[in-house]
Amino acid sequence: MTHRMFYIVRHGETDWNAAGRWQGQTDIPLNDLGRRQASGLIDYFRTVPLDRVIASSLSRAHETAQIAISAHPSLTVEADWRWREFHAGLLEGKTWPQMHIEHPDIIAGLETDWYGQVFPEGESRRQLQTRVAEVFNEILADGRGQHVAIFTHGTTIRVLLAHLFPETYTSPASHPPIPNTAVTVVQAIAGRVTMVSPPHTPHL
Repeated sequence: MTHRMFYIVRHGETDWNAAGRWQGQTDIPLNDLGRRQASGLIDYFRTVPLDRVIASSLSRAHETAQIAISAHPSLTVEADWRWREFHAGLLEGKTWPQMHIEHPDIIAGLETDWYGQVFPEGESRRQLQTRVAEVFNEILADGRGQHVAIFTHGTTIRVLLAHLFPETYTSPASHPPIPNTAVTVVQAIAGRVTMVSPPHTPHL
C-alpha cells in the first residue's frame, strides 16, 4: 500500500485525569464522562473505512477503542504495551502541587531536560519516544491496514509527533494540547509521513 491513513486517538477521561493526577502506567479505567467521550467517536469512525485497530494495553485506551469502533463489529483491537503512557514511577498518582513539594528535584530536572529526566522507578520521555517510534515504524513497515486507528495516551502522542515532525514540534513548549479523545490524523504516502489534522475533537 502506498497511501495509508493513521488516526491517533487519546483515551477518554478517567477520575485521575479529572483530579489532575499523573497516571503514567497505573491502570486507571475510564469514568462515565470518558465513556461518553468515547461514544462520541462512534459516528466519527462510522465514516472511516477502518481495517485495523491498535491500542495501548492499558484499559483506558483499550476501552476507548472498543467503544469508538463499535460501528465496525468485524474488527478486533490489537493490544500492544509499547503504546502505553510513559512510566512515571514513584510520581504516579501525584498531583502537580504534591510533586513540587515532595519531588522538587524532579521538577527542576524537567525544566532543564524535559526529555532526558528519568522518573524514579520509571523512565524518561526520551525512552518513551524511542519505544513509540519503534512500534510506529514497525506498523509503517508491515503495511497491514490502509486506515489504521491507534488508541493511546497524551504524552505518548506528543513525543511521537515530535519524532515525526521535528521541524514543527521543536521544544516541549511547542507540543500541542491533546484533550481526551482528541484525534490526530497523519498519512503515509510511499513511506513519507505528513500531518493531515493536528489533535482535534470534532465529535465533542
